[in-house]
Amino acid sequence: VAGGDLEHSSLHQWQEQQQRQQQRHLHEQVKVAQQRQDWQQQQSHRSLSADSHVSTQVGDGSSLHGAALASSSTDPSRPGSESLDATAADPEHIARFTIKVAALLLSSFKETLYLDADNIPVADPSYLFETAAYNTTGAVFWPDYWDNSVAPQVADMLGVRRSLWPKGSFESGQMLLDKSRHWRGLALAFYFNSYARFWYEMFTSFLGKGDKETFGYALLAAGEPMHIIATPPGSLGTIGTSMNCSPRTLTCRDEFTGNTMTQHDPDGRLLFLHANLHKWDMRLPELFDRHYQRRWQWMMPEDIDFPSHIHTLVGFDFERSNYDLIRHLKCQPWWNNYYNTQVIKGDRATPELDGFHFLLRGIEMDKLYLHGWSGNYMSWLPPMTISEKWTHWYWRSIRPTLVAWGWAKRRW
Repeated sequence: VAGGDLEHSSLHQWQEQQQRQQQRHLHEQVKVAQQRQDWQQQQSHRSLSADSHVSTQVGDGSSLHGAALASSSTDPSRPGSESLDATAADPEHIARFTIKVAALLLSSFKETLYLDADNIPVADPSYLFETAAYNTTGAVFWPDYWDNSVAPQVADMLGVRRSLWPKGSFESGQMLLDKSRHWRGLALAFYFNSYARFWYEMFTSFLGKGDKETFGYALLAAGEPMHIIATPPGSLGTIGTSMNCSPRTLTCRDEFTGNTMTQHDPDGRLLFLHANLHKWDMRLPELFDRHYQRRWQWMMPEDIDFPSHIHTLVGFDFERSNYDLIRHLKCQPWWNNYYNTQVIKGDRATPELDGFHFLLRGIEMDKLYLHGWSGNYMSWLPPMTISEKWTHWYWRSIRPTLVAWGWAKRRW
């Protein structure tokens, strides 16, 4: 009986403790919401003081006018206008892409290697500035998975013949640029991104809509040279997060799904790992060996075990090293203040650095093939059946015509 009373008392104390924790958590949520509202109102008062515009002079002296990145105008008739309410006026979050060209133009460096925040080099990339590809042109760009899908009318708009367009598309997670040789091209890229709602649609009627085509086509329109890396991008991801099951044989096999794009240097060596699905964040478990699920397990088209391969290249466990860096960052004394400030500004809150880390799903290239997407990724797909090839041809060639004639509905 004494043991039962003790157990009941402990349970009651535990319930009271949980209630107090929930009340504190609710109080913190209300506090953060109020601080966020105060911050947004403060930003609104600052931005509404003027209807900002940007005027940039390019080579021949003509003026390119575009709405500023944080313009207060909400007039839908103006193609570059952006609303302060990003959710209402920017449902596709287009504005987040436009900051990239501003970062390049406003950088104090004349020669720049731009990297997305989720792009991790596997080696010191500074040697790229000494390569012939860069020294000859002053601009090095990298390819994306997908074929070119630029609207045909762009040829007349930019005065660039379609025969000069690349067959594939661009991927702007890394760019090497000498601004002194390409200022006119970058100014035109700024113009494209200032009118993002129009130009993103013209440059990409396929996968990967955003800023990525604006830089290459700006240099083409400006008549400036560039080098495009010849090695197609590969994919890094997991095996075991997706199953391909056959109703005929009643068997299933693990499928590769990619979450990170691999990019190479001018000589074809692996150099960049660009996360294109499930970005790195602070949601990591406390113990790597016990709870962490590796996101970089297998690499295509090489079809090899990545942990072993990267250990051979760099001499250590590369993914474990990135895990340790993120843990070290979160343990810095300034982290909590920085994190709370970003949450107030609207960043998504993340759980504590503890708990189970789920196995990530990724991009299933064979599924994209069946829906008609084409590109260099097709070279490393497994052999397709006649039925799968017919399905790809139907979605790529026949169904768009049926949609245009009104005989089929759009899927996206």
